[in-house]
Amino acid sequence: MSIHFQLSQGEAWFLVPSVVVKYLKEASAAELRVLLALLSQGRNASEQTVCDALGITPSELAACVESWLSRGVLSMQGRFVVLTPPSAELAKPAVARGSDTRRPTYQMDLVWQELEKKPDLRSALRTAQTILNREFSQTEYEVLYSLYDYYGLSPETILLLMGHCAARGRTSCKALEELAAEWHRRGISTPEEASAYIEDESRKSDAQSMVRRLFSLGQRRLSPNEKAFIARWTGDFRYGEDMLEAAYNRCVDVTGKLSFSYIDKILTSWHVKGIDSVEQAMAEQPPPRRTPRKKPAPDTATPSSSNLKEFSEWAFQAIYGPAQQAGAEASDGSPAAPAQQAGSGAQDTGGSAQADGVQNDTNKEGVFR
Repeated sequence: MSIHFQLSQGEAWFLVPSVVVKYLKEASAAELRVLLALLSQGRNASEQTVCDALGITPSELAACVESWLSRGVLSMQGRFVVLTPPSAELAKPAVARGSDTRRPTYQMDLVWQELEKKPDLRSALRTAQTILNREFSQTEYEVLYSLYDYYGLSPETILLLMGHCAARGRTSCKALEELAAEWHRRGISTPEEASAYIEDESRKSDAQSMVRRLFSLGQRRLSPNEKAFIARWTGDFRYGEDMLEAAYNRCVDVTGKLSFSYIDKILTSWHVKGIDSVEQAMAEQPPPRRTPRKKPAPDTATPSSSNLKEFSEWAFQAIYGPAQQAGAEASDGSPAAPAQQAGSGAQDTGGSAQADGVQNDTNKEGVFR
């Protein structure tokens, strides 16, 4: 009775279940050769092809197959010999940290089993090694399998993701998973959606390089606000290099310096007014050039001697001028106000009395002589 096999398709490389490691010490060389031949031939394996490849008889092949059946590496499915499927679930959820959840971790031997069942995914990961220019380790295979199983990316989408990361020079597994998580949040899963994202990111990168050159920024890192400005100018407004250069020149002419916010005001104004050419922009009357306001200097000057003299004369006239005018009118015989006449009379009386007093003193002096 011949033996019939139904194994996965053999390719340029094949996976060996990790459970086989437990039996390396006890398995004979013939048994290991038979297992390797079966895995390499895959669905093309038959009793005749294996016997021809190893130069053994069908009875010898049957004995080796029986050994692997007893160990549980192979099992019977109807009349076919197949690889035994794993008894445990492929993915084991990782322990959650607080309220945050992480992607599942995967048992490597079960990952190999799943890759055997999905030739398109296996082929994509093999191509990915060429794109990223390295061979993947077992840990990397675990992360890369999560792109398909956890983040929901198709094999074609995974290749687009890896190509985009390679173009950006970010080829670590961490960078691949970070981009996959971003696509997962954005709902990107199909090749069409991934291609649209990559095209948009490429356009943004080109626009940022153009602005760095126009504004003489060199290779300094742009801030998130600056990136948002550039995305609005080139994406929403659809302005090209000539319009951005015109806005930059207008900004420097008016303010004397580079200002992303001021350039944004210029371009927003042009967009609202429907200005879409440099000629139209140049025809618009620019605002006057800004000049910094100078604070008035404090008045620290001291009054001169001539000013003091004028002030003294003015104060003297304001205080004593009316009294001098009244005295002058009295000496000229001009009529004075009643109060002033009474005062004058009192002054005259006092003056007469004083004169009489002087006369009497004179007489007295004569008498004593």
